[in-house]
Amino acid sequence: SMPATVAITVSPVYGNGIAGADRYATSIAMSQEAFPEGSDSVIVATGKNFPDALAASGLAGACDAPILLIPPTGMSPGLGAEIARLGATKAYIVGGTGAVSAQVYESVRTSLGGSQEATRLAGANRYATADAVAREAIEILKRDGGHEWSGRAFLATGRNYPDALVAGPVTHATGRVLLLTDTELSAGTAALLSDAEVGVTTVTVLGAVSVGAQTAAEACTDVDMWIVGDDRYGTCCVFADQYGGPEIASWDRLGIATGWNYPDALAAAPLLGRAGSLLLITPSTYLNGQIEGVLTTQRDHISDVYFLGGPSALSPAVRDAVGVALE
Repeated sequence: SMPATVAITVSPVYGNGIAGADRYATSIAMSQEAFPEGSDSVIVATGKNFPDALAASGLAGACDAPILLIPPTGMSPGLGAEIARLGATKAYIVGGTGAVSAQVYESVRTSLGGSQEATRLAGANRYATADAVAREAIEILKRDGGHEWSGRAFLATGRNYPDALVAGPVTHATGRVLLLTDTELSAGTAALLSDAEVGVTTVTVLGAVSVGAQTAAEACTDVDMWIVGDDRYGTCCVFADQYGGPEIASWDRLGIATGWNYPDALAAAPLLGRAGSLLLITPSTYLNGQIEGVLTTQRDHISDVYFLGGPSALSPAVRDAVGVALE
C-alpha cells in the first residue's frame, strides 16, 4: 500500500528561497538569480536604511541593473567579486558619503571593468536623493533605456518602507520612477513634477501619503489614482490588483517577503521586475488574510514563487500557508 506520508505533500508550488547570510549576501543572491549573464551597470546603495535602495528601482529598470547593498562598515564579502562577475563597467552610487563612503565608492569603482565609470547620485536628504535618482533614470529612459519613459511616477512616503517596497518591481518593469515624500512635498520634488522637460505627466499616489502631499503633487501635474488599503497589506493587495494582469505584471514568479522589515526585499525590484512580476508582503509568522485571499484568487496564474529571506523573515508556517493557498 502507499505510504501514508504521501497525503501530506501540500504544494505544487516550487518556491525558490532566495536568501543569504544577511541582507548584503541576499542582494548578491538576487543579482546572481536575476542576472546570470551579467549586466553593464550596477547600482549600489546602503543596506542600513531603506529610502535610497527603494528609490533606485526606476533607475535599475532604466539601465537593467541589479541593486547591491553596502554595509556602513565598507564593502561586504563577495561584493567586489559579484561586480566583477556581472562584468559591469558603470556603477551608480546612490546616496551621499554618510550612506556610502568615499572609500566604498573607490572600492566599487575599482571592481568595475572598462573605463570604471562611477556616478554618485545624492541629495541633501532622502527626498532629494530620490529626485536625483529619478532625474537620472528619466534621462536614460528617454535616451536608450530598456523601457521607454512612461511619463509616470509613483509617490510614496519616505518615512516608512512598505508602500515603496511593494511598488519597486512595477516601477522597474514599466519605465516609471518612484519619488518619496515627507508629510509635506519637498520643493525639489515639486520642481521635478512641474518641469515640462522632465515630463512627468501622471503621478500615482501610494498608501500612507498625507493629503497635503497629494494636493501639492496635484498642483504640479495630473494625479490619476491613490492606491490605498486599510493597512500595509491592504495597500499591497490593492496595488497588486491594479497592476497584476496581462498588461503590466504577470502573477507568476511573484515575490513574497515579510512586511515587518525591509532588508530582505530591499534589492528585489530588479529580480521581480525582470520576471515581470509582483511583490506581496505578509507578517513573518503567519500569512495575512488579505494576501491569502489574493493568492487564492490568482492561483491558476501562479506556478512559481520567490520566498525572499530566510526562515526568520518568512517562517515555515508562512511558506506552508502559501503552498496551501495555491493548491
